[in-house]
Amino acid sequence: DLVTEGGAVLPTLASGVPVTAGVERRYTWDGGGAGDGRYVVRAMIADALGALSTAVAPVLIDTEPPTAVLSPPTPSATARGPVVARVSSTDPSGLSAATLTVASQTGLAIGRARMVIAADGASASRRWNLRLRRRLLLPGVYRLVARVTDGAGNTATSTVRLLRVSRPVKA
Repeated sequence: DLVTEGGAVLPTLASGVPVTAGVERRYTWDGGGAGDGRYVVRAMIADALGALSTAVAPVLIDTEPPTAVLSPPTPSATARGPVVARVSSTDPSGLSAATLTVASQTGLAIGRARMVIAADGASASRRWNLRLRRRLLLPGVYRLVARVTDGAGNTATSTVRLLRVSRPVKA
């Protein structure tokens, strides 16, 4: 059975199939019939006298990409010093990676910065000193976009946020 806290979702994946003692039998299930979420697979077997034995294993089904919401950089959209970039996400398997891509006004990527994943896996952030490859960004307008990857390998990209750098940041 596939079980949630609310009860069985897919009862009897292999009900009534005889099993011979000492012979291994494998069943494959592709997750069909269950939506994304955390489940427990439960196997129950009874011997000829009716003694019941049960085994359980946790299963995470995650076929959908995460959400990626990039908050406007703080302290403001015009930077004179370090800014904080934050991305939030909702996904049953949590985030496993997040990157912030910085692009020119024309959309040409000029660098990437890794974001730190929160312990709960629901968000990532970076206090960023406006340096790419050890060089400060020059004054101008830049496009920021976050790309997140969840624990199952699904990816999503945020909408673009603009950042105006008014003068080079002092080290």
